[in-house]
Amino acid sequence: MKCNSCGFENQAGNVVCSNCGKPLTPPQNNNVTNPNNLSNNGVNNVDLDKTVVLSNNSVLNSNAFNNTNSSTNSSNLNNSQNLNSNYNNVSSNTTSNMNNSNDNSKSNTSKNKRNLAIILAIILVVILAGLIYLGVKYLNPSSKKIFSNFTNNLYSSLKSATKTDYNSVYFDMELSTKVSGTGSADLEKIINKFNIKLNGGIDYQNKTFIYNFKTDYNNKELINIDAQYDKNLYLTFNNLYDKPIKFEENDLSEMFEKTNNEDVNVVVKAVIDAFNNSLDDSYFTSEKKEIEQDGKKIKTKVTTLNINKNNIEEISKKMMNDLKNNEEFIKSYAKVNEMEEADVKEALNSDNLDSSSFDSFTDDVNINLYTTGVTNKFVKIEFVSTDTTIEIVCKEDNQYVITVKNAETSLALNIKYNQEFDKKLELKDVSGAVSENELGDDFTTSLGNIVNNEGYIELNKDFEAATGYTIEDSILNLFGVGSIYDEAYENTYGYDENYYDEYDWNSDYSDENYDLDYDYNYDSSYDTYYDDYSTYESFNS
Repeated sequence: MKCNSCGFENQAGNVVCSNCGKPLTPPQNNNVTNPNNLSNNGVNNVDLDKTVVLSNNSVLNSNAFNNTNSSTNSSNLNNSQNLNSNYNNVSSNTTSNMNNSNDNSKSNTSKNKRNLAIILAIILVVILAGLIYLGVKYLNPSSKKIFSNFTNNLYSSLKSATKTDYNSVYFDMELSTKVSGTGSADLEKIINKFNIKLNGGIDYQNKTFIYNFKTDYNNKELINIDAQYDKNLYLTFNNLYDKPIKFEENDLSEMFEKTNNEDVNVVVKAVIDAFNNSLDDSYFTSEKKEIEQDGKKIKTKVTTLNINKNNIEEISKKMMNDLKNNEEFIKSYAKVNEMEEADVKEALNSDNLDSSSFDSFTDDVNINLYTTGVTNKFVKIEFVSTDTTIEIVCKEDNQYVITVKNAETSLALNIKYNQEFDKKLELKDVSGAVSENELGDDFTTSLGNIVNNEGYIELNKDFEAATGYTIEDSILNLFGVGSIYDEAYENTYGYDENYYDEYDWNSDYSDENYDLDYDYNYDSSYDTYYDDYSTYESFNS
């Protein structure tokens, strides 16, 4: 610090000049504001009469500094050094106190942080334990819970498909097949080329309906028929006969009586609940299994319910007792089946069951439920007995695949199904309809044109390759006529067409006299054949 009197550069913190002894302008320190603090904080060598007063004006006693002789200056210098030293002690003590205060503050802050961290850790542990509990309970449920969830979801889907408040319902269904393992590749090829479509709807309010039935063979139209009702029934053979056919005096009023779906839903829900309640955890097993579906590998959990001769009786009795005590079920079941409630209760009496009632149940049945993911999303379900497996797979866009398999043969039904409520039905124009009583030869001829259909031509070709006969010959054989029947009968009975031409068809050929006259032993098969032969003659004509 520079002295304003002599210009000497003093050490920082001095209050008087080390050269001339005159006071220096003190540093601005807010912590040293009261001069009394100096005497109480270590400035012990200063005579109070000559005390350097530390204030905003920094005034020293004039008697200590007005003497200019060397001894006085020396004494003053020594005093100034003492004052500087003591001031430094004051500053040091003050700083130390401040540091101690800061250390205490930091210590308290650190302690508070540690306490907060402990509290947060405890909260996190509680939350984590809760999540683990929920995860075990809901994300990894028991086998029985998985099965119950599936049956309840099945009911929810059924309920959504059976609304109670609607005026019309429309559906669209497509069915195709895939057969393998029959031992006949030609037969499998024929079956697998068929595709059946059925769509249409019914309007309960206006008492009308329209349905279309269409069959394709290898994507070529084979049959296309419309059935429409609007006070009268109309059939239209779209690819064969260009006029609708009107069928009068058909009472179809019962078709427009809606089923009480509320009662149906009550019955189904009650049965599902009773079944779930009858199941014991010991009936279930589970395993993890990787399966392939549509060319993709899926990791699944397989939940298996085993139903056997030992538990089927217990399951049945529990269900019956549960349903018998369900008054809502009894009322709804009686309404749906038009029964008396007392009769329903009697039928549910479990005393009617005994061990002999289940003697026919000899094979175990395993119901295998395949699910995937933490939510146990449904993949497929299997019903497995000793020699038969029925598999149901639910795919996207309301597509289902039902497969029936045994050791050798597999039949898969691919079903697409959509349903809409309160959709307006578009009826077709039937103003040019022909009455069923007015049909003539032109209708018969038109139906015969099916043989010119592209789908029929290909089907007939494949059929002949598989069986050795055309479709026409096979149909005639069903009536006991045609080339197949004639050849078989000639080989068996020595059939001679000329002989039967001479026969008087108006006589009673079944009479025993006939057998004597023609030297044939009467045989009921001949009796049948003669009837068939007359049919054959009418076909030829």
